[in-house]
Amino acid sequence: MTPQLNLTPFRCAVRVRVESIPCGKVVTYADIGGSALARVGGAMQYLVCYVDPGLPWYRVVSKSGSL
Repeated sequence: MTPQLNLTPFRCAVRVRVESIPCGKVVTYADIGGSALARVGGAMQYLVCYVDPGLPWYRVVSKSGSL
């Protein structure tokens, strides 16, 4: 059974922002989520697992530069 996708406006915005990161560049979670920083990781996990396994999640790092 395929789960019903729950693409909230926030998840869609995260997906668009992550997809727009150029190859060879990284951004921080804060750059992606702004004041909703705590929700970015969960949104990316949902997107990669259920929506788009090819989403370049590895281009988003913490402010210290770690994944």
